[in-house]
Amino acid sequence: MNIRSVGGLGLVVLGCALGMAACGTDPNSQATTSGMSSSSSSSGGSSSGGSGSLMDASIVIGSCLPDDGVNRWLWRIYSELPGPEGWAEKFACLATAGGGCKAVETCLGFVVEPAPMPCAPECNGNTLTFCDDGMKITADCSKMNTTCSASAVECVPTTTPPACDPATYVPTCKDGVPTMCSFDGYETTGLLCADLGLTCGTPPFGDIACMGTGGTCDPSLVSPSSVTLGEGIACKGTTLQSCVNGGLHDVDCSKLVPDSTCQTLGMVSYCGFATECDPTAGQDSTCDGDNIVLCNAGRTEKVDCKSLGFTGCNTTWGTCSPSIYDAFGP
Repeated sequence: MNIRSVGGLGLVVLGCALGMAACGTDPNSQATTSGMSSSSSSSGGSSSGGSGSLMDASIVIGSCLPDDGVNRWLWRIYSELPGPEGWAEKFACLATAGGGCKAVETCLGFVVEPAPMPCAPECNGNTLTFCDDGMKITADCSKMNTTCSASAVECVPTTTPPACDPATYVPTCKDGVPTMCSFDGYETTGLLCADLGLTCGTPPFGDIACMGTGGTCDPSLVSPSSVTLGEGIACKGTTLQSCVNGGLHDVDCSKLVPDSTCQTLGMVSYCGFATECDPTAGQDSTCDGDNIVLCNAGRTEKVDCKSLGFTGCNTTWGTCSPSIYDAFGP
């Protein structure tokens, strides 16, 4: 079995824990970029500005939770804007908690372990347990400021949003915020588009989203509940021209990735530090002894897994070890 092919339920819950797109957002929340100030624990390379703690947090997430991998998580953190406040504190916690995968339980309330037998999802108090593709995932809903719903068997907002019928609901812009109906029949919202210099509108593919205002472009993906600024088209000096949900938008790189400038590698443009590797490609990280080797916004870096409380690096998966990946073969 390929652990990278794990189903979506765990990632939806994880999205809620990190304040990303999965749970919807508060339309009154102020979107922020990835700026964090913390020194890196890297060896064989130094991180610019606040990128070190984001890099360390991505190593913990990518090593301890299935599917996306370290490099993909790091680029998602840099380029995708979530809405709710408090997510940066979660990343800082993951970067500094230590204890390897214990940090995921400490900071996010998650425990992931092999599940030799299938299990039915259930709520035990405010704790959600479910099995997915050979793994048992236990989530403390209170860590996500949510509650475990026995009827829905998932972590849900403590304040129930307005009910809606997904079969008849028409996605719309409400006061500049994309508003839609979730599959389980609750109204969800995206970001306040104007805060990002974007407008709420109808993208080429999809119902409603925050879009760039500089002309049309062909996006590789459209999301009504989040904004991805890393889909670069070209550099304009230090500014990245990006395709945001079908609309062109100029991105100040220093506000997206701390201390970065616009970089072009082949046909790809992005906000980053160098052109040693393509951070948008989603390639797996690798190992060099106990070090994990990853692509940090275009710069190849090494981080000693032991500095984050692990014992070494899993060469099969390119993740720090011990973790859930150790239980699965190639």
